Amino acid sequence: MSYWPEPRKTGMEYRRLGRSGLYVSAISLGGWMTIGGYAADDASFACMKRAYDLGVNFFDNAENYTAGESELVMGRAIKKFGWKRSDLVISTSNHPFSFSFSLYCPG
Repeated sequence: MSYWPEPRKTGMEYRRLGRSGLYVSAISLGGWMTIGGYAADDASFACMKRAYDLGVNFFDNAENYTAGESELVMGRAIKKFGWKRSDLVISTSNHPFSFSFSLYCPG
């Protein structure tokens, strides 16, 4: 397994995604139930900020999470914190052609 030396020194492990050369955090933050949904924007922002500060660079989203509001809130958080898009990996899906994937995380 190939590991990437994380430049922000958070202690997060990163895994290479296939042969793409892309490295994603071993843990991702998904927006399904919280971001844009049951949590207010400020709480969603705080959750995303904490994940990012701990080294998460992989955020999962979908058009159908809270009728698209999850994607909008996630975008506002990225703008609010001034994160560079090139430092983030954001997965999304589009209904009805939804897809999902998971990363292998050894126990």
